Amino acid sequence: MNLTSFRQRFKELPPLERDILKIMAIACEPLDTGLLVRLLRRCQIFGPRGELITSKHLEAPRQVLDDAGWLDYSAGEQWALRYNYLHLVLRMAVIDLWYKTVLQMLRSELPFVVQPGQPPRNFGVCLRELSAALYAGDMERMDEVSRAARRYFPTQWQHTDLLATVFGPFDPEWLGTFHRDVQVFILNRFIEEAVEQLESTEEYEAVAQTAGFSAVKNCPGLAVARCLQGKAKEVLIELQGQPRSKEMAPMEGQARFFNGQLHAALAAFTEGSKYSGVLTQAEADFKGVVLILTLFGLYGDKAAGKVLPLLPKEPNPAFGKIFDYLKGAALVQQNRLTEAEPLLNELPALPLEWYFFGLANFWSMISLGDFEKEKIKTIGRQAEKNGYSWLSRQIKDLLAATEAEALAGTSPDTSGGEERTGKKMPWWLPRKPYWQRAL
Repeated sequence: MNLTSFRQRFKELPPLERDILKIMAIACEPLDTGLLVRLLRRCQIFGPRGELITSKHLEAPRQVLDDAGWLDYSAGEQWALRYNYLHLVLRMAVIDLWYKTVLQMLRSELPFVVQPGQPPRNFGVCLRELSAALYAGDMERMDEVSRAARRYFPTQWQHTDLLATVFGPFDPEWLGTFHRDVQVFILNRFIEEAVEQLESTEEYEAVAQTAGFSAVKNCPGLAVARCLQGKAKEVLIELQGQPRSKEMAPMEGQARFFNGQLHAALAAFTEGSKYSGVLTQAEADFKGVVLILTLFGLYGDKAAGKVLPLLPKEPNPAFGKIFDYLKGAALVQQNRLTEAEPLLNELPALPLEWYFFGLANFWSMISLGDFEKEKIKTIGRQAEKNGYSWLSRQIKDLLAATEAEALAGTSPDTSGGEERTGKKMPWWLPRKPYWQRAL
């Protein structure tokens, strides 16, 4: 149901039915009739003739809402809103004067945790607190609650994409009604997902530019997109306007890598390390991926000793599989084939992952099948169509290399240094057959 048709349907309901739906949306969990009555009274919502609400007054509205399909039947005698309506109704609820009153009373009657230090009572209360933090622009609380939801209710969290539900499909005007910090957070989320899927980022970039959001300060996903689009110099220019810091250094390293400056990239990553300029662990996001690629580029078939100790222990889920492919390639260098094969054999789930799957297998001298090559070719066309020119060129080079049987046992000439090798595939590794690696 789109927003326009929803609003029309919602407005056709009588006032009491609309208020009941709003309270259920704020709660995000089933309510018993007694609590619903107390909430309505606290908000000074009266019966049709101005009388105090009683449970008797709720019989007819319940039948109306039940017949129209608004209620979640699994809640039994309790009151619960169907999830596919929850966040649409919540949009209507947050603008009511009594929104905070309901939220405060719910927190008192149905607390997030029963005792400090205990897990949240249920997943619904996590949704309630996440939604409240989202509309309040409280990013710290959002992070705290989302971590608890992921930890204690992993299955439900996996199947409930709150941000996509609230903000999808993308609507710049709706996004603009939120706190600036929320706008940055959500816009970055949409950009990161577009990059993972190799979809166009033009619409999001236009919104970021209009709002004055920086690729290096506010939207790191936008910096990743520009690098994959062959616009690393734009990121470097923007970085020149920022004071040097440990926070900005890894982003500079990322951009230097995509600009073909591997030694400068490694220097920037090292400068940005939390431990006095000594690399101890790659960041868990795409900057960490680029650091690992930089090490492969600089150390070639001797990179494993540098790469393996730096791999993040808990990578960002969006890049976990990419880190696995790179780890597999490093393990092959050390002849740890039993450990490497499961990592290298697992097929990608996201378009961006396919390139790294092909690259890591190519480095490891594992032949790609016809299906894998055709899939990577399709991903390359998609990347080119949606403006990822750097990545599309790399995919073409990779496919050409896999087709060139003459390269099977030889190494490309990399004697020209980083500036030369950086123009095509800056981390193109010398490849050794198994019998040579075993010597």
